[in-house]
Amino acid sequence: MHAFGIRLGYYNPRDWQQARYVDPVIDIWNDIQGASGAVLFAADDAKPALMEKYGSVICVAFRLFESMFNHHNGKYIGGNCVTIADFICASIIACILMNDKSPFQAVAKQYVQGNPKFQAYCKMLWNEFPYLKQREGKLGPI
Repeated sequence: MHAFGIRLGYYNPRDWQQARYVDPVIDIWNDIQGASGAVLFAADDAKPALMEKYGSVICVAFRLFESMFNHHNGKYIGGNCVTIADFICASIIACILMNDKSPFQAVAKQYVQGNPKFQAYCKMLWNEFPYLKQREGKLGPI
């Protein structure tokens, strides 16, 4: 993800102020993917406990995002310009929060409610990036 961002101008490795917001988003994305994969590939009897763990991971992620907005008061997750962190958040928004077929939507929506700045960011991103809006209603199961 870093190489993609550097190549296309969405991540500046020399800007430590931006990196302190962007890098944790990349790290927590790995945790979200791991927790969701554990649920999807688990035996049916293990899924409730793993879904609870997924909920704790997504809760930490959304609180992290909220604290970032409280700290920098920027428009985007990394400050005032679009970064690779916004691509990750767009994925969370489109594939989990706005996808009615996602098995994780209910859990994620439960935790996004307590984070008003991140919730406003989700709405802004959904409306500002037309490719997200175009996918509405067309998203399939995970």
